[in-house]
Amino acid sequence: MTSRGMSCPDRCRWLLDELVGRAADLGVELHRLRCGALVADAGVNAAGSYEAGRLLIELSHVGLCSAAVDLVDIRGTTLTRVTVESLRPTVSTYYGQASFPLPELSPDLRLCGPLRVRTEQDSPLRALEEGRKFPSVGIVEWDRLPDDGTAQTIALRAGVDPSDLVLVASSVRSVVGATQIAGRINECVIFTIERSLGLDSTSVLQIVGQAPICPSPGGWTGALWPDDLIHYLGRAYLTVDDGVEVHELAEQLCFATTPIYGRLFGEVLAEAGGVFERIPDLVHINKPAVVTAVGLRSGRMATAGHIREDIIHRALRDGQGTDAR
Repeated sequence: MTSRGMSCPDRCRWLLDELVGRAADLGVELHRLRCGALVADAGVNAAGSYEAGRLLIELSHVGLCSAAVDLVDIRGTTLTRVTVESLRPTVSTYYGQASFPLPELSPDLRLCGPLRVRTEQDSPLRALEEGRKFPSVGIVEWDRLPDDGTAQTIALRAGVDPSDLVLVASSVRSVVGATQIAGRINECVIFTIERSLGLDSTSVLQIVGQAPICPSPGGWTGALWPDDLIHYLGRAYLTVDDGVEVHELAEQLCFATTPIYGRLFGEVLAEAGGVFERIPDLVHINKPAVVTAVGLRSGRMATAGHIREDIIHRALRDGQGTDAR
């Protein structure tokens, strides 16, 4: 059975069933809390897997994407890589995949996925329900598993019964967490259009994005962060309305135009005291290495930016303490 032909809510249920039903094979551990909520550990204490991360990318997009994992060679070093095609990208990435904080629970806890339709009353995701509600599943980015109190607070905010709640949790330093971050490359494009350029991102009809996944066997490799692999190796291909000036858009969206070009993200974060929100010009640096924009019917095409394998290769070599020739 496949998820083709399903509505977005039903596809989310199918993805969730895949994750839960194949939990043991995917390195996911399931825990039922006293309040009845189900917690799926996909990378806090559990090992997780790339396939679990791939499923979560599609689930965070509320079913409006397809994701695939393969391998890529970076100057003799093999890395995993994710390719994501986002449909209706403004809705699926900006209102589904983009995470939001829950400071009342923890300053470093963030939530995304289908549960956003329940926590935000004016969410455009509601238009996708068409009589079939999204499942009450939230993807939790945290370095520890949600406990009973956390689950009850989230259920209360979302207006759902705790027994209907499913929380899929992974640390950003896990295999699943690193896979999800690579899978946010299309979200970076939409976020930049909306928040940095102040433009209407609905002019972008589809995006295919691709980025290597940061090695994370118990932690990221040396000074390399997942963001660096988007900044210096990430590619995004945008199909846009014909009224969009493709050359200008591609140029504005590539990482080479940022004030931190040439630097590693870990260095920038350290200068901000390790606090992500304190990075100067934060809304202007979420960009992939290379961007191609093409008009839907005109076929006008423009590409801007640079792939910088040298920067990533050097960081991998230094982080591993080996000669990755």
